[in-house]
Amino acid sequence: MSIRFKLGLFFAGILLVFVLLVGSSNYFNNRRQKEYTKIQTQNIKNAAETAISLNNDYYSTLSIDYTFWDDMYNFNIEPDEQWAADYLFTATDSYGVDYIWIYNLNCNLQYYTNKEEVDSFAQPISNENLYQLLDTTKGGEKRFFTSYEKSKGKVYIIYGATIHKTDDIDRVNKPSGFFITAKIIDSTYLEKVSLITNCKVSLSLDTSTCNGHKKVFAIQSCYKLFNGKDEQIASILFDYNDHFIKQDLKFQRWSLWAFILIVFISFVFLILYLNLVLSAPLRRIIKSLNQRRPEFIEKFTKKSNEFGQISKLIILFFEQRKQLEVEIEERKTIHEQLVETIEELNTRNEEIIAQSEELSSANQSLAQLSVVASKIDNSVIISNENFDIIYVNNGFLNIYEIESNLLVYIKTKNVLDYNKVDEFVEFIEKCVSEKHSATSTFKFLTQKGNIRWKQTTVTPTFDKNNKLENIIFIETDVTDVKNAEEQISIWNKSVTESINYAAKIQASLFPSSDIFKSYFNSYFIFNRPRDIISGDFIWVKMNGKKIFLAVADCTGHGIPGAFMSVLSGALLNEILHLEKLHSASQILETLRENVITVLNQRSDNNVRDGLDISFCIIEKKKSVVQFAGASHSLFLVRNNDLLEFKGTRTSISFSEKMFPIENHEIKYKEDDTFYLFTDGYVDQFDNNQEQKYLKYNFKKLLLKNVHLEIETQGKLIETEFENWKGNNRQIDDVLVFGFKI
Repeated sequence: MSIRFKLGLFFAGILLVFVLLVGSSNYFNNRRQKEYTKIQTQNIKNAAETAISLNNDYYSTLSIDYTFWDDMYNFNIEPDEQWAADYLFTATDSYGVDYIWIYNLNCNLQYYTNKEEVDSFAQPISNENLYQLLDTTKGGEKRFFTSYEKSKGKVYIIYGATIHKTDDIDRVNKPSGFFITAKIIDSTYLEKVSLITNCKVSLSLDTSTCNGHKKVFAIQSCYKLFNGKDEQIASILFDYNDHFIKQDLKFQRWSLWAFILIVFISFVFLILYLNLVLSAPLRRIIKSLNQRRPEFIEKFTKKSNEFGQISKLIILFFEQRKQLEVEIEERKTIHEQLVETIEELNTRNEEIIAQSEELSSANQSLAQLSVVASKIDNSVIISNENFDIIYVNNGFLNIYEIESNLLVYIKTKNVLDYNKVDEFVEFIEKCVSEKHSATSTFKFLTQKGNIRWKQTTVTPTFDKNNKLENIIFIETDVTDVKNAEEQISIWNKSVTESINYAAKIQASLFPSSDIFKSYFNSYFIFNRPRDIISGDFIWVKMNGKKIFLAVADCTGHGIPGAFMSVLSGALLNEILHLEKLHSASQILETLRENVITVLNQRSDNNVRDGLDISFCIIEKKKSVVQFAGASHSLFLVRNNDLLEFKGTRTSISFSEKMFPIENHEIKYKEDDTFYLFTDGYVDQFDNNQEQKYLKYNFKKLLLKNVHLEIETQGKLIETEFENWKGNNRQIDDVLVFGFKI
């Protein structure tokens, strides 16, 4: 096979490797893009469903709240137009719905209203379909429905529910009629969904849009809208322009061309180099060898490169060849004389050769093992059945810090002389008795008195009769690894102790039980941080004859949340001592200003840390509770009725539009029970991670247990939380405070 043919094979191999690299790179890039598109599509679908669900939850809650009004129930029995004008006419502005209908059980329209800026919508659901969607029997299970309808080129979200009395939470009795609301899917609704999903959102009345909704360099999702008859009437389209795929394809193309250019230039230079530097000298050397003429390569002998050295060797070879030819003739004579002597020796050598072959076979394996073992850093020890050393390598001397000759230890030492530990002896005996190899770690003392760690693998070997023959020890010094593990353990312990100490400091900042007992008739606190320390906190102070109470949820949890809770508590103390404020809302607005100042929050930075809070001022002498909330509510249970006082939809932090905080003044009675809570309880997912607990279920739980002692209520609230959460991870800090004044 010629050199040119070999070089050709070499270039062909390089070209094949290049093709394989380009092909595999293209394959895996395409596969990665498909996986990325698949994941992003699912994420957009999930975000779309979540965004629509979040927008719809508010209006569905309106339907649930209104349908448990006693006045609403009685309205269907005996319509009162004045009551409807006072309480229902303003509901479209207060809650954001566009239409309200009230029907009795005969599907007769009792009341209808709509916003001034929208067209009238006569009947959202047909009578027949309404009976299919909602039960009118006692204990009916079809209590609530959500549907979509299309009329005059507009799509409406329809929410409907049966109307019951407040004392009929479980809907045992027949309803008095139907309460239906509607919201137009307009540009405002779509903008809210777009902000949540970060997608371009549009409404399509073409029901076939979802089947052909494709765009280049964009990821799409389609949310289908169905009416009460399970017919698709429209679709909401989500488009997310993903620049990653476009940039990735562009990068792949440029990378491929750059790689091809580099390989092409490399091939050209390599071919030129081989032709000029290798090919021409090799041809002259081959010609010189084939014709046995040294003059072809004499000029190369003046050079110091590889071809010069080869040429000198070839010329020397030609000179030696001539001398050898003379010596061969002389040696022929000598050879003939030796033939007879060799024949005599052959007979004697046959026996020696037979013995030599046996010894060679036995020593070959040991020689190979000795060569390998002498080159490695690990300690290799071979002992007999009595643990007497028959072989060690240089690694053994290094690990045990021995300054002596290997042969001394092979002849005079025992393995147990360097391992006087009961655990080591028991480990060897176990390996021998079970007849298998095993590995373990031991502490040992070197010859210089240093304490170190080693990882030892023990392998027993047995002869044909299953008798222990040798024991092989392979040992590695793992002292550095052990020291690193100990240092990491010390660091972890230090960090955990610091966090636990921080938790003690945070707990000490909570008001004591004596303070609560002196301020309140009875109370309970359910406090469950997600981590060791919490971002939720409770704060209570008395100033004069007023009790100031706060339950807050700071941004984040763990260390960031705990820091924010300490800062917020300190700011409340400062406000209470330095400011003469007369309402709960004024205190919260002052707290918001101080948080913005302390954290240097501005429109040109992204610092938005803050807190959501419920704040109360209790005046026992007047039997009055002032309440103000920032995204938090106050629950008051009186005579088995739960009243919710909602806080302002804002946060104690900077935002582009900061709403004034509303102040509520409540005249309380002796048996009234108050509840303040953070959102960690109602936002907790169940054991299957399918749904949140929600405020609706929390209200039912409070009404169910309100007749019990308030301390017992706290235990039942904790039990309900644990049962709902199951083995699922707690997602946020939880704090619930119930009290009677």
